[in-house]
Amino acid sequence: MVTNIFVKPFQARNAAAAALVVSGLWISIGLAFLAFRAPFIDEAFYSMAAANWLRYGNFDLRQVESSSFIFISIDRPLTRIDQHAYWYMPLQSLIQGAWYWMVGFGLDQQRLLTLICAVVSLVLWHRVVWRITSNPIVSLAAVFLIAFDLAFVTQSSWARPDMMGHMFGLAAFYFHIRFLLKRPLLARVLSCVSLCACATVHPVAFFVWLAVYLAQSLRDRRQLSWSQLAAFAAPGFIAACLFAWWASVDFQAFRDQTSANAGFRYSAFNFREWARYLTMYGLSLDTIFRVKSFGITGFLMIVVGAIASLRLWYSDPAIRHVFMLGATSAGTLAIAEGTKWGFYGLHAAPWIAVMASFFAAEIWKQRPGVLALGLALLYTAPPVGAAVETVLRDPRRTDYRAAVNVLDSISGDQLVFAPPEFLYQYSGPFLFDVRYGAKSGKRASAFAAEKEPFQRNLEWAAQNQPDLYEKMKAILKRCHLVFETRKYIVESCQ
Repeated sequence: MVTNIFVKPFQARNAAAAALVVSGLWISIGLAFLAFRAPFIDEAFYSMAAANWLRYGNFDLRQVESSSFIFISIDRPLTRIDQHAYWYMPLQSLIQGAWYWMVGFGLDQQRLLTLICAVVSLVLWHRVVWRITSNPIVSLAAVFLIAFDLAFVTQSSWARPDMMGHMFGLAAFYFHIRFLLKRPLLARVLSCVSLCACATVHPVAFFVWLAVYLAQSLRDRRQLSWSQLAAFAAPGFIAACLFAWWASVDFQAFRDQTSANAGFRYSAFNFREWARYLTMYGLSLDTIFRVKSFGITGFLMIVVGAIASLRLWYSDPAIRHVFMLGATSAGTLAIAEGTKWGFYGLHAAPWIAVMASFFAAEIWKQRPGVLALGLALLYTAPPVGAAVETVLRDPRRTDYRAAVNVLDSISGDQLVFAPPEFLYQYSGPFLFDVRYGAKSGKRASAFAAEKEPFQRNLEWAAQNQPDLYEKMKAILKRCHLVFETRKYIVESCQ
């Protein structure tokens, strides 16, 4: 007893210190990505409507050319996109608008909102795993493995709406398992509200989490009643009416923008396409066998851990429960999401980490010393290395700001063609047009472009639309290169 008096406080202090170190490391990685990573084109697209509302009082994408889609291979108009933003869901713009109204608009503020959503998601994951397993070590291990998963920590400060959609979808699942037994009507209402929020943030997150929610509801079907169905349907009906009103404000613009945005979302059912989800871990798009970085290390570790945890299949029903939910999310994602872009893997990869947490908990209980610490350090190495590399290279300064400053200096107040991410710092009027005025007839005094997409677009036009290519070539012939970075070119057309 005397020993316990001293040992237990010591263990508690060690646990608290370890939690602070791990939390501090995760926050440091997130802030490094937030502050030093160059803006990504999607970040600008998803912030543009809210930024324009703050500046001009209207949710629109006036910086995007409306005569045709942003992909040169899709020739569909974005009707009145300079008046209404319909090509993505409305709630994320409303949330961003409220956030920018409080803290101001900027890339850092936008990414900070995503980081907050990631923190809330980690708290929800802890509570979800605790509810499923009733095991504190497994739930803590799951949060650690999810938090330092390279795809998760990368998207924690990447201002696409995926993390926000993930948070709302996970919240719907948590409310269900938290309240269903004691307060079933509340569980249904909160779950439906969260799913509606998820749907109006990003549809891919909605499809995945709706499937997970339905799988859990099927498992709990004996608890279902007509009153619960009514409680679930009521918020959904209200949300559907609000969505219909939003779409009806300018239905032609809604139809044209959404159909154009859906035009490239093909569906592919083969292993090579599904492997595209692994690009977030450093695998190339052309083959899954060429590794571009050691980021795959952590993913392979949780896969091995998940497989090792399967030996508890018959002794621990929680393993079967988690496997069912993870298989549901992965299967839905693979079937319902056509592009197979890596960042959508966020909605399925955490379930692999939860599976692996059972094995991690066993390692901790049996060998809590050097082995557990060594594996933890190896697992955190990829995100730590990626953060250090980002800070040392500082692409926001060397690539992005340098190109913006040069374009600012040569354009004056005249219109220029520029990538959407120039929204954050470019001071003059600009337009994003991958055809550089060849279809719209608009002319610019200068343009900036990402080098690889710029070259790809010209090659595609030369092969598939010779008339368009000739017009683009004639326009670009008037321009000359004035600046070049690793990512961008800047040309003057005066």
